[in-house]
This record gives sequence, structure tokens and C-alpha cells, in this order.
Amino acid sequence: MTRSRIALTTLTTASVLAVAACGSDGTSEDTTTSSATSSSQASPASGSESDPSGPSGEVGDLERVLAAIEAAVAEAGGTAYEIEESDDDGIWEVEVAEGVHGVALEVKPNHDVTEHEEFGLHPEAREGLDQAEIGLGSAVETAMSEVDGSFDETRLIEIDGQHYWKVTVDTAATEEEDDDHQVLVDVTDGTATVEK
Repeated sequence: MTRSRIALTTLTTASVLAVAACGSDGTSEDTTTSSATSSSQASPASGSESDPSGPSGEVGDLERVLAAIEAAVAEAGGTAYEIEESDDDGIWEVEVAEGVHGVALEVKPNHDVTEHEEFGLHPEAREGLDQAEIGLGSAVETAMSEVDGSFDETRLIEIDGQHYWKVTVDTAATEEEDDDHQVLVDVTDGTATVEK
């Protein structure tokens, strides 16, 4: 009988320890899960701070411009040489050159493209594109790195026989202000000159 009690006591003690160990593991597991959940819940907040289209808007503008250029070229072929936003509705007007012809396209925020019109390309534009080593997208990137603001438009221009991408960047703090800066980007070497 003494042996039975000792065996029973030993068995009971082992059972209690096993249950305690299981409870301990379960608690530890729950804490780990809870910590992981807290970390994953905190992640989106910290991710939103580094969101490229965050409060400053410049990188968001750049990404939208480059996406619109890419969509227009994919639709029409050729080389994009002008872009501007249409009336703040998120639609971009992009002109693309193909040979001696040009086509005006509208690119919606979802990147759907509609053809606006086809026209004869101005000889100066064709000459500038033939000289260009720097594309429209690269010129916009260069200009946006030179001037802190929101993208307005880019055109291909000629000054004294030299061709430039003329990129307009709006640095106004409010919509009522008019504070545009022009950045001339040399089509051959990408040299940027900021003008008021």
C-alpha cells in the first residue's frame, strides 16, 4: 500500500508538472504570437512613413509622370516628347513622335490610353528628337532632382540651334500662388539649368 501511495504521488506530481509545462509553453507561444501580431500591426504605420507618394508628393508626381509616358509609348510606339497634366483631374496629355508624324494621347490615372489626334510633326521637334541622347523621362527625373516641387509639364524646345527639354516645376505652397521654375535639360548630355 505504501508503494501504491508513492507511485500515485509520483504520478500526480508528474501530471501537475506536465500540465504546468504545457500551460507555460502555451503562454509563451501566445506571447510570441501577440508580439508578432503587434509588430505586424505596427509595420503598416512605419511603412506609410516611407511611402514614396507620401506628403511631399514629388516622388509620387515623378512616378505618375513616368508611368504615363510609358503607357503612351506602349500604346502608340515612337518617342514621347511632351507631357502635361490636364486640369488637375489626373489625366495626362502626352505627345508621341513616330517618324514625321505625331500623335496626342490622353493617359488616365488607371493608365488607360485614348488617342486624341494625329498631326504632322514640326521639323524642329523632329530635329531635337534626332539629336536627343536623353529621353523625356530622364529629363523629368533630372529636373525634379534639381527643384523641389510638383511637376507641371515638359516640352521640347530649341534655343539658338540647341535643343532642350524644358521642364516646368511648380514650387508654390498653395494653389493660389504662381511660382513656377523652368529647368532646361540639354538633350545631348543631360546638363540641367534652373531658371525662374
